[in-house]
This record gives sequence, structure tokens and C-alpha cells, in this order.
Amino acid sequence: MVRPLPALLLLGLLAAACGGRAYDAAKAPPKVAGLAALEAPAARGRVLMRALRCGACHEGAGPVDPAPALSKVGERLDPDYVGRFLVDPHGVEPGTVMPDVDRSRSVADRGADAAALVAFLFAGSDAPAAVDLGAGPDVGAAGREHYERLGCAACHAPLAGIDGDPSGSAPMADVAQKYSLEGLRAFLLDPLEHRASGRMPDLALTPAEAHAIAVAMGAEPAARRDAPDPAFVRRGRERFVALGCAACHEGVVDEEPNNAGALATLDPTSETGCLSGAAGSWPAFDLDEGQVADLRAAIGAPSAPDEDGAIVELMAARQCFACHARGGLGGVAAARDRFFTTEDERTGSASRLPPPLDHVGERLTPTWLHKAIAHGQEQRAYVTTRMPGFGASFAHELAPLLGAADATADPVFPAEPATEEERRAFRDLGMTLVGDQGLNCIACHTFGGESVGAMAAIDLAATTGERLTRGYFHRYLREPTRYRPDTLMPTFFAGDKSPLPELGDGDITRQIDAMWNYLAEGRNTRRPRGLRSPPVVLEVGDRPQILRRRLQRTGKRGISVGLPGGVSFAFDAETLSLHQVWWGGFLDASPVFHGQGSGEARILGEYVAVLPLGPTFVTELGDDDAWPSATRRELGQELGGYDLDAAGAPTFRYSLPGVNVEDAPRGSATGGGEKVALVRKLRLVAGEGTPSRVWLLLARDARIEADGAIFRVGKGLGIEVTGVEPVVFRGDEQSELRVPIPLGQQPSELSITYRWLEEGR
Repeated sequence: MVRPLPALLLLGLLAAACGGRAYDAAKAPPKVAGLAALEAPAARGRVLMRALRCGACHEGAGPVDPAPALSKVGERLDPDYVGRFLVDPHGVEPGTVMPDVDRSRSVADRGADAAALVAFLFAGSDAPAAVDLGAGPDVGAAGREHYERLGCAACHAPLAGIDGDPSGSAPMADVAQKYSLEGLRAFLLDPLEHRASGRMPDLALTPAEAHAIAVAMGAEPAARRDAPDPAFVRRGRERFVALGCAACHEGVVDEEPNNAGALATLDPTSETGCLSGAAGSWPAFDLDEGQVADLRAAIGAPSAPDEDGAIVELMAARQCFACHARGGLGGVAAARDRFFTTEDERTGSASRLPPPLDHVGERLTPTWLHKAIAHGQEQRAYVTTRMPGFGASFAHELAPLLGAADATADPVFPAEPATEEERRAFRDLGMTLVGDQGLNCIACHTFGGESVGAMAAIDLAATTGERLTRGYFHRYLREPTRYRPDTLMPTFFAGDKSPLPELGDGDITRQIDAMWNYLAEGRNTRRPRGLRSPPVVLEVGDRPQILRRRLQRTGKRGISVGLPGGVSFAFDAETLSLHQVWWGGFLDASPVFHGQGSGEARILGEYVAVLPLGPTFVTELGDDDAWPSATRRELGQELGGYDLDAAGAPTFRYSLPGVNVEDAPRGSATGGGEKVALVRKLRLVAGEGTPSRVWLLLARDARIEADGAIFRVGKGLGIEVTGVEPVVFRGDEQSELRVPIPLGQQPSELSITYRWLEEGR
């Protein structure tokens, strides 16, 4: 099916417009779900101004939530839907914060504007390429389960409705009409790319999860489109500028939008303008009486809120109160409680409900708090509802406010041990207290991915030092119920007395600080007494072994592959990089099999080479440029999955902008040396308009030396590249082995051999 654009679209829009009215006062007002948590009219007004983007036109109206990106709108949205939405945004998407930009024009003129704008916005972008990940009732059922369990139903009305009042739901368009299947899938995988404001956060969905949710929501594959008439495109650009769209949507045209005047100079009671409810050349938001009153209160407010007030308003703006409680506000509503589930009910409500955010600025280190807000977190593996990421911009606003508002004076910590011997004795005290001869913390908590008790509470070794502040650790252990009244954590130091007076002279502060110093060493610290888990050794026979679970160093999206002959590797599906290669045994999987499986599989190889954790491909890089620090999502790279050959070995498929990559690591007994080598076959297929080359980062180490055709990396790794000549990029402290891969009309192919050099033992 081919949809000519925009000729048929224009006819449809004009027909719809001619049958309607120029203005419908009964339309639904914009809906900002988090406003229900705010009592003060001025506070509600400030949040509304942010959501409605008043500051895009009016100086002094406060911060502005970035409008959705339009540069790739043609890759995800349906042009017919966009056209109807531009003619009548509030009728097509009830609750939208997008205004009707000019009601002074006739409905026929607005229909013509919409057709031209669609032609302009969709010019140069084809419908997204089809991705065959399956469909049908099984996929839809899985998508419905993901939607309800992973967190979509925490903000949006569940697909089947809910038991109770859904008024707290964030508005959502008819996505089956708005998005193509491929477009919705791409949006769900990386919503922050299209909506940097974070109003739709990133749930870190896998491609399969995003696809299943898109199927469950009724989205269908995109139809092919013809290119629009250039005359419509030119007119669309002119109307985009004239209507002031650039005030909110950046990066589409270069023209600076006209400023509508400072907020302080405007009369909020005027019979014309945005708050008047009258039809004119100004944006029409279809505000209800309460919203108009709130906005007028905000305009007349004498000063900005204090730290606590600003926190409440920011949390309301992102609907954080739908999951988290703070200061007596918010928390999971009864109507949505059933959507918050757990993999382990033995730890009580803490195992399924998001934690309260009282004291969170006191509890979490500034770095961890910022990271949790920006990128989400997954420390409680037993909680199925995911903490999403709201983006770095929102984290920059909220995290410092939480830290300042919750700042608490630290206790006087014990004097630091003077010698290494004293430091080790201090950590030994902490290890004893954590183990079964002390407070036996490991009876309830996971430790480095292992658990020995019936419970598997948050991992003590994984993140304690990075995540928790030292002062909070002291205060919480002394009085846990002060911070979590519903906690199952016992009060060990009741009455400021230690239950173990024989350890550390019975000094509570010394005992707690010893545990802190011991746990702050992280996953590499020594295991406490009493932590015993039987190994689950995965052995490789005649066929490859594959484990898709968290792996030490590689992380939660590691795909570990053991190949016959004693060579194994780990591919990181998050960064699209071959991250580790090792020789010897494959894996001890006990940390991901025992307890709740929240640990990391351990590599059993005797010789392990750790390679850069990507992205390891970039399409834009000068010969002397430093390797970029952007994520693969920011670079537009996407995993397409993998398939298995007849022997059971995987070929990974992923894409860079305009380039498809096939990555097939295989064992080879002819690779040289006594051990089986890993030979990695790469095939790159470029499309039109792609760069003339891409760069591949193979290794990063202080020592990279050429020895004939082999590059020696570190202590014992040898890398040989066939088909392309690598280059060594010398840095101040480390060097990098890079491969410039030329692209052309024919596929580019190269072979990379990884071997362990015996003299490197």
C-alpha cells in the first residue's frame, strides 16, 4: 500500500474541517496528572506553566519542558494522524498540552496549514523499516503483561482499565492510530531521544519487550509513503515559522521565534490572550476555570518556592508521586496497587513497592542520586516495576535540591587507621560483623550475588559504598524504623548498646564504621564467614553454551558464549561490544541461579582479556579525535538480536546510522598457538548517504605494541586484523587499537583474531 503525501491528506483534512466548528468550548483541558498532589494554586500554576511551555514565549515564566523532537517524526508517527492533530489537537488527543496555535483562521485554512506542515515535517524521511519480531496473541499477551508489571500502568490507564478512579492517569493518545508498529517500538526503546523533557521516562525495555507492548497496544506496520510535493514542503516550512512552532520545537528551523512579552508585563485578566478562552491568533490551550485561576495565581506569586516546595513541584511535574511518597504526599494509589508485584514476597512491602523518598538526599550519594534519576536503577532485582530514567536535564534540577533539602550533619566518625595493618584489622572487624559470627546480615541480604537465607534483600556488597552515604549508614543502623517504619530490618543497637560487646570494644560507632569500610570495598571484597553457595559450573561440550544473565564486569545485558575448544567470550547487548574473551573454564552460574538470581555469573577462565565496553563503533571520528563518551542510544545504534548457525553459535546483528552489522565470533584451532583462537567475522552493509568509513575500537591499554601482523595488548592478548589495517592511537596514559573500516556499495568484510600469547602468562 502506498500513501501519496500530502494530496490525499489535504482532501481528508479539508473534508473533516469543513464539517466541524472553528471553536469548541467543551473540549477537554490539558491534563498534567501530577497536579493532584499540589494544594497551593500558585504551585499548580507553576507546574502548568512548565508543562504548557509558557516560558518558550514569555520571559520570566520559569523553566520550559522541551517539546517533542520533530527531526525524526516521519520515522515514528502516522502522517494522517499528525495532520488531524494539527487541525484539532484537543479533539484528537484529549488532555494534550499542545495548543491550537491560531483559531483566528478558518478551519479550511487550518486544514491547508496542517497538510503543508505534514509535508515539511515528513520530507526526507521514509516510513521506518519493518522489524520482524513476531505478532499474534502470544506476543500481545506478553506485551500486556509487560505493560502492567514493568511500570507503564503506574502512570497510564492500564490497557484493560482499572478497578477504581483512573483520574490520576497521565493522558495517552490513541497510539494505534498515532504510531506505526516500528515507530512505537523505537519510541519505547528510547523515549528520551524524542522527548528530552523526561515526561515519558525510559524504562530500559529490551527490543522484545518494546515490540510486545507495541503489539499489545494495537500498533500496525507502517505503510509505504510517496515523497511530498516540494511546493507543499516549502509552504510547510513557511507556516512552521509563521505560526511560531519554533518557539517550542527546537532544531527544525533556524529562525528565532518572536517573544510574546515578559510575563510581568501581561494582564492575566485580559479578554484576549492565552488565558482568555477567546478565539484569536494566540495559542488556545482550552484551559478550564481552575487552571486559569492557578495560572493567574502563579503569575501573581511574589517569589519562587523554597527547596522543599521546588522538590514537590518537580516531582508533581514528572508524576513521581504516582510511585513514591515524600513528605506525606503520594505513594501507590489503591487502584493501582495490584500492578506493583515482586519476585520475592518474603521481604514484605519493600519487595514490591517503590521506596519512599523521605531522606533520599541524605541517603544516596550525589553521584548515585543523579544517576538514579537520569538513568533509573535496578538495585532491587526482586521488584518487577522498574525505576525509569528521566534524563540528565531533569536530574540536574532535582538531585541537588534533594541533597540540599535532606542534608544532615554527620556523626563523628572514628579516627582513620594509621597503617595498612590497622586498616586491614578494621575491615576484618566489619567482615566478622556482617558474617554469621556477628550480626549475620547475610541471613537476609544478598552478598555479591549470593544468598544463604530464605530472603534475598538488597545486595550489600554490590553498591553500598557507591550508593549510600557514610553518615546515613550510621544513622540507619542505629534507628532503621525512623527511616522505614515498615522495614523488616531489626534494630541491632537498641538503647545505644551493641549486642556484641566483645567485638571492637563494644563501641557502636566503631562497629558500624567497620562494616561501612568493609562493604565499601564493593564486589571484590572478601566474602564473610557463612556465605556458602554450591557452584553451578557450566561446561562446554561439542556445542556452544549461551547464558544471557548478568556477568561480572560486563553487567546485566551480558551474553556469555562458551565455544568448543576452551575459548569463550561475552557480548554486551547494551553497548553492542565484544567485551571479554577468556580461555579455560566457562562459567560458575551459581550467583544467577541461587537466591533471586540477582548476582553475577563468574568467569572460570585462567586467562581473561577485558576489552573496551562500548560503544565500540562510531561513524563520525577524526584521525586525531578522542573516542566519544556518548552511549550507543545517543549514537543511534540499535541491537537487532542474534541467530544461531547449525552448530549453535550466535551471529549478532546490530545497526549504526545507515549501516547494518553482522558480527560472528567463532573458535578456530588454526589461529596459532596452543589454545583455540577466537576469530570474529564482521560484515558491514552501508545504505545511501552513509559516511565513507566507520571506526571500530578493539582494545584500550597502557601497552599496545605491533609485533609483525599481531598487536600485543597488555600482558598476554594478541590481536590480528585481516582485511583492514589497524592504527594505534596514543593517549597520555592509555593507547587504543582502532580500525578504520571503509564503506562502499559492496559489503565491507574483515576478520579479527584474538589469541592468548603463551609468553604473556
